[in-house]
Amino acid sequence: MLFKTRGICLSYIKYKETSIIVKIYTRTFGIQSYIVNGLRSSKSKKTLGFFQPLTLLDLVAYHRKGNDLQRLSEYKIADSYQSIPFEVSKMSIAIFLSEFLSKVLKEEEEQTEQFDFLYHSLQVLDQLKSNYENFHLQLIIKLSRYLGHGITSAQDLIANTIAQSSNISIDEFIDRLIRSNYDLKIDASGQMRSETLGLLIGYFQNLYDHWSDLKSLKVLGQIFH
Repeated sequence: MLFKTRGICLSYIKYKETSIIVKIYTRTFGIQSYIVNGLRSSKSKKTLGFFQPLTLLDLVAYHRKGNDLQRLSEYKIADSYQSIPFEVSKMSIAIFLSEFLSKVLKEEEEQTEQFDFLYHSLQVLDQLKSNYENFHLQLIIKLSRYLGHGITSAQDLIANTIAQSSNISIDEFIDRLIRSNYDLKIDASGQMRSETLGLLIGYFQNLYDHWSDLKSLKVLGQIFH
């Protein structure tokens, strides 16, 4: 059957000579993998730009429950980014978050509140002109509430992680991240951000089996050091 839904693109891989398989977090079905035929053909009227990390999409998709691979009938940009694809720091955040989300989001039906939270958060990132160096940390913390194991305080985070904390006092920084909106300026050193991210990853690593290293973590650390 055909369904209309919104989606957030997470990643894609090349498939055969002209096609791709794209992983999309959808509002209706959670994470799904779709084959897009002929996109890499010279005759295609669309490009791989539709499937860059965290692109917001309107989809018309074939969906058969139990299939590992679905098909797209139609797709278009739902909300065009004005800054994320053109700013190195924001694009680095997008690449990191797309990899992180691929690990923690699941295939479930009707995740509307969780999806809408992420969709709106990405719109906010695109609109922010400054004070977004902590965005990825705040999004992970806020998302934890929707995933069923919300991080409520710095002590809660540190007590439930397998990562090691340094001697730097970051409790106040983490608590401010938890309490604050995305656009609030929260001063912190690159080392504090790096340690906080390590704690967050350790927190989720402790919750999810078969957790593998995030390849984009090193680049993100260089950007916001």
